[in-house]
Amino acid sequence: MPPQAPAKNVMDILWESLEGGEYDLAALKRKVDADTNLQDFLDSLDLTDFVLRLEHYFQINIAQEDYPRLASLSAVEAYIREHSPLLARA
Repeated sequence: MPPQAPAKNVMDILWESLEGGEYDLAALKRKVDADTNLQDFLDSLDLTDFVLRLEHYFQINIAQEDYPRLASLSAVEAYIREHSPLLARA
């Protein structure tokens, strides 16, 4: 049986991390896709908040030296598949 994905996906967590900020979420949702470079629209504080939410939700620890690997949503998803005990148990 293939592993099941957790209920939330990476993009849902990204949008949650940006709610209430200075972003036009509707516009971002139209232009951001899995390969969009996160540094093109996230500042370092927003990226940190996003990473903290990922760590909490997926029960992983993302080392700061791994942050460059998290360049896009597809890269984040690959990193999580590689490191999350939630996905390993599924």
